[in-house]
Amino acid sequence: SIVLGSTNGTTVGGEASVADPSATFVSPGAEDFHLRAHAPEIDQGHSGQGGEIAQDVDGDARPFGSAWDLGADEFVEHAPFISLAGASSGTILVGRTLYFGVVGEDPDPGDSVAYHWTFGDGGGANGATAAHVFAAPGAYTARVTATDTYGRTATATVPVRVVSSSLLSGDRTPPRVSIATPRPGQRLRERRTVPGFRGRVADDSGVRSVELALFRRRGRGCLWFDGRRRFRAGSCSRPLWFRALINDFAWGYSFSRSVRPAPGPYSLEIRATDIVGNRTARVSARTRTLVAFRFTR
Repeated sequence: SIVLGSTNGTTVGGEASVADPSATFVSPGAEDFHLRAHAPEIDQGHSGQGGEIAQDVDGDARPFGSAWDLGADEFVEHAPFISLAGASSGTILVGRTLYFGVVGEDPDPGDSVAYHWTFGDGGGANGATAAHVFAAPGAYTARVTATDTYGRTATATVPVRVVSSSLLSGDRTPPRVSIATPRPGQRLRERRTVPGFRGRVADDSGVRSVELALFRRRGRGCLWFDGRRRFRAGSCSRPLWFRALINDFAWGYSFSRSVRPAPGPYSLEIRATDIVGNRTARVSARTRTLVAFRFTR
């Protein structure tokens, strides 16, 4: 074991036995012996006794907290982060249900995150997904707060426009929508998570939905992603659409952790519909509504 120092005969290193390595270390099998969040060794060493080393194996200052951690690593808390937050529509009619979603995590292995939403009209909800009905027209700002078990937080906002059907205009122009990520020919490398998709959208009347279709060719047919976990066989001429999240003039989509697309060439199509009902008619590489790319590992 590694011993970094001792205080009055009490080791501040790794001499003490660990009953459950999986509850203490990030990945014992991969020889990653950094401490997990809430490991029993956190703050269990002595401090202020003299002779301790002021840095851990990574150079982090110790102690972090009320006392030294046992072992070579000093656990340091980090705040959670939010990578994507949005709603199913950017503009919605009064009385219709609007769905919200957030994607985030905590960088500390073993920690977890809870989410709370407020919708700008006095309402609120808990969870990574939420539904809400606005009773009056207006411009609202929904806010989601991510809180980890140490009380550290991250926030994101989602602007929402709520309108009355009597105020809908005679707009006949479909939304302007494009794909920013992936770029044409880009290689998206799958690591611990699969890279998501991002882009821009705008409409004079308000955007109701942004939909994606992800596919790869197999023989004479295509495999279409269902927006959840699976790729399904089907005709290449019949896209399987799924919704992206909208946040102001941006849209985004993130894969769940259980999805691991096979390496190879893919194509991503996009279409948008405004609150009046106008929809993007065609997809093309020229307008960045159709992008060919590759997933790699």
